[in-house]
Amino acid sequence: LNRMVGSGQFVLIACMPRTASTFVSSVLVEVTGFSRAMLTHAYGRYEQELYLPKVVDASLRSSVTQQHVRATPVNLEIMKRFSMRSVVLVRNLFDVVVSVRDYLFLEGFDRFPTMYATKAFAEMTVEEQFDFIITFGMPWYFDFYVSWYDACESGRAEALWVTYEELCR
Repeated sequence: LNRMVGSGQFVLIACMPRTASTFVSSVLVEVTGFSRAMLTHAYGRYEQELYLPKVVDASLRSSVTQQHVRATPVNLEIMKRFSMRSVVLVRNLFDVVVSVRDYLFLEGFDRFPTMYATKAFAEMTVEEQFDFIITFGMPWYFDFYVSWYDACESGRAEALWVTYEELCR
């Protein structure tokens, strides 16, 4: 099956958390008229891999998806089979560390996808909090970046790379 199931078009925003991806996906939905689609099994403290049953269901209509998803072999195969267009959204990692800390206090400790933080995080000193984020959260960010970079460089994926800083300008 070269092109599976429906005739809808997919735009996948593969993004680091804290990169204005919600804003970008909202703009793309408005500009394109595409619907918003969730293509992962669940959000929260989970790896947001593409979930084939959701992709099949969404393939009947054109959609925009925003997910913190790495360029793994399985994800790349699904993207290829469904002709997904991808935007890779990244941000300066020093800024990310500060933004992640802010997010944890504003949105809660139980939903961040790249690390497991609990309410005990709030009892740490600010320095310990930053060390925690760097130690437990940043490895995912490096893996995300390298997976997409390698996939694009090797020709296994095509993507439009956009930085948070470019969006702000």
